Amino acid sequence: IDGNKTTYIIDGQHLYHALIRAGIDIPYTEIIIKDNVDLAEHLALLNNSSKSWSMLDYITVWANVNKDYIRLNKFYNTYDVELCQLADILMNNSCTFYSGGAGSISRVIKTGDFKIDDEKRAVFLLNCVTDALKIVKRMDRMSNKLFIVTYVNFMNSLNSYNHKQFMANLKLNKHKFVAITQDPEEYKKLLKSIS
Repeated sequence: IDGNKTTYIIDGQHLYHALIRAGIDIPYTEIIIKDNVDLAEHLALLNNSSKSWSMLDYITVWANVNKDYIRLNKFYNTYDVELCQLADILMNNSCTFYSGGAGSISRVIKTGDFKIDDEKRAVFLLNCVTDALKIVKRMDRMSNKLFIVTYVNFMNSLNSYNHKQFMANLKLNKHKFVAITQDPEEYKKLLKSIS
């Protein structure tokens, strides 16, 4: 910050203090950090090598250099949607379920490449999902994810969407979601029939 070189411990703080207390020489590797992005990359690499990081750990580290990660964390604490689905909606205003969708979103988050595309549209979609999930009561995890994927992509396929009317129709037909299987086509048909 002030132009002076400073040394920080970015991994192994507990070991460092234990060795100090025991009077043992401290082995270390010095890494020269060029900028905040370089620091975030090194933190993610070093800390993930000793223990498995959660997605929230990556979000925390990348939030130091990318404001979209701060927004992602805020939205994660606001909406009751799994993190990868949430990130997918924020990035693409759509949602994937199969064929590595969540895996590719995870990689994007881990590498620091997460970017929010159209936040206003994403917030609208997330608010609609939240409203729909209040009507279609929580199902098992996979059915819930499938419902969110199908609903978001269904909304995106429409030329016009009347949320108030759709929620009223959903209320009248919520019983139909109880017996539905985990077939995306069944969800699409059901959503289309009540729109």
